[in-house]
Amino acid sequence: MILQEPSDNNPKCFTVKPLLLSLFLAFLVTGCATNPDNRLVGKLTYDQAVGQFGHPKSKEIFSDGGVRATWVAIAVGLTVTVDAQGSLGFHVDNPRDWTRKNVVAIMCLLGREGAVPPPQGGQASKGTFVRYRILSFGADKILLNAEKKDEITYNK
Repeated sequence: MILQEPSDNNPKCFTVKPLLLSLFLAFLVTGCATNPDNRLVGKLTYDQAVGQFGHPKSKEIFSDGGVRATWVAIAVGLTVTVDAQGSLGFHVDNPRDWTRKNVVAIMCLLGREGAVPPPQGGQASKGTFVRYRILSFGADKILLNAEKKDEITYNK
């Protein structure tokens, strides 16, 4: 039994809890830090990106012919709350948006110190979590760099 307290009959169960906690934290940190688009660097062309992700939300063309384009990768409605101790919490509004990827991304963003202003007055606030996919292509239209940017905006 993983969640039972240590006992004379099972003295090793206390070593399992820190291991599970460590694995969960490693999983969370890895989810926050990784950008799956990095595997496409040097392989993906701009035309393939448009074919795969649709037309970008914005596009900047450089004088050398390179392109920096931004797509909305995730847009999730959520409710953010703050308890009396100032701890942030959230609820994803649409059940189909309640995926591991979305929850990990929201937890990462809410967990950054000062990254998300708390809702005003301690009341629940409706907002939107958005992940942007920012891809930079060289003059040959081959992917040079992949970035992601996360933000939460609150409805007024």
